[in-house]
Amino acid sequence: METLALVISIFSLIIGSIAYIRSGGRQDIRAVERALNERIEELRLLVSRTGDSLVASVRAGYQRSVRAIDEMASLVRGLSEVAVEEVREDLRAISETLDRLSARAAREIKEVKAGMAAAVVEAEESLRRAVEEARARLAMIEAKQQLALARLAVSRNDLVDAESRVEAAISSLNTARSLTSEHMESLEDVQKQAQRMLVELRTKADTLKATLDSLIKRNNLLLAEMSGGARPSRMAA
Repeated sequence: METLALVISIFSLIIGSIAYIRSGGRQDIRAVERALNERIEELRLLVSRTGDSLVASVRAGYQRSVRAIDEMASLVRGLSEVAVEEVREDLRAISETLDRLSARAAREIKEVKAGMAAAVVEAEESLRRAVEEARARLAMIEAKQQLALARLAVSRNDLVDAESRVEAAISSLNTARSLTSEHMESLEDVQKQAQRMLVELRTKADTLKATLDSLIKRNNLLLAEMSGGARPSRMAA
């Protein structure tokens, strides 16, 4: 906005000077020239500051992307050590993607300097979107891992752990959904898996509740029988 105001001011001075000269005026031409030079110098300094600010902003954007890539790579390494079979291929694929993004960031950040072309700014924005896409993919892999672990927990009748795993999976899916509009079909598929797991958990819980209710009832009957049988024995004594 400040730059635009200066440009308008300079044009106004130029137009005013031309009109003044055409009308025969000569006495104040040096004052007009000085004012024009001052405006041009102000504009030059402003453009320089704006350029420095843009360079700093773009470089900071690249640095954020690099940190995000490094954090995801570390997370992938950790997941790979405990991954279930069904997500191992996904982890290999995302690891390769992160390697490419890391090399790309290192290459492109070298182009960030004063006087850089608009293409460099667009490249930083493109990398940022690619990093967010990778984060979404990784979140979806985490969700699949948690659902697989939830199934194992259900097979052990550890419903508390299973419920916790499904909750973590849904949280990861929400993260993925917030980061990308791509892969919606895959996201929906994993979301349906989570829903099926919740239904299975509820069914399992209902079954266990019915079993527990039956056991409690039988135990109460046994206690009643034992209590009833104990009284005659004491009376006989």
